[in-house]
Amino acid sequence: MAPKDRPDPIFTVDPSGIETMLRVAADHYADGSLSKAVEVLKGLVKMSPSDHRPFKLLGAVLFMDGRHSAAVEAYERAVELDAEDPYTLVALAELHLIMVQLPQAVRYLDALRKLDPKLEHPASSRARYLLEKHLARFGNAT
Repeated sequence: MAPKDRPDPIFTVDPSGIETMLRVAADHYADGSLSKAVEVLKGLVKMSPSDHRPFKLLGAVLFMDGRHSAAVEAYERAVELDAEDPYTLVALAELHLIMVQLPQAVRYLDALRKLDPKLEHPASSRARYLLEKHLARFGNAT
């Protein structure tokens, strides 16, 4: 039995249901059921508008679904709530590179560099790869 000054852990694991719903959305995403994942995540962002995680996952799902502008909106909200997530910064940079919006891509890559000046985080490796890939593409376009 839990001490009287602490609530029973069974009832405090996920009192709001957010963790459970994030897992449900992630499972839909992993299964390729993107519309179901979006539906769950849109409900979650209404339920918990100050939690960056549903916005981040929504960005990933929308990105995978090819809805780049909507993905940018979701990821940008995630960054507003948690500006120190390097993976979200890289995802935003990648989206802007895909959309050929170089100033915006550079802005997020600069934010990543400020977080990781030695470029040691795995997200920084992804950023280097993206730059090499897209800069070659842009160089061929000129």
